[in-house]
Amino acid sequence: MQIDEARRAELTRNLAALADGERRAFDPAYRTLWPLLVRFVSAVSGDGNLAEEIAQRAMLKIFSRVVTFDPSRDALAWSMTIALNEYRSS
Repeated sequence: MQIDEARRAELTRNLAALADGERRAFDPAYRTLWPLLVRFVSAVSGDGNLAEEIAQRAMLKIFSRVVTFDPSRDALAWSMTIALNEYRSS
């Protein structure tokens, strides 16, 4: 999925902040991730209706597991991996 480097770095900072308990980072992380996950899952599955359901499940996993996020890694790749695993298990 297309995302510029500044936005990608901001997503990583926001997930790292969430992992540290900073709740104010939730909204910007959500706003960045949601459309990217829906487009990604839609492209992988070819089914726009299924994409929203899987993206929603992926978002729940991402935010429930954010405390395990390693800020030295790429947040987008981490999130997309979770979404892909959700798709594969559906």
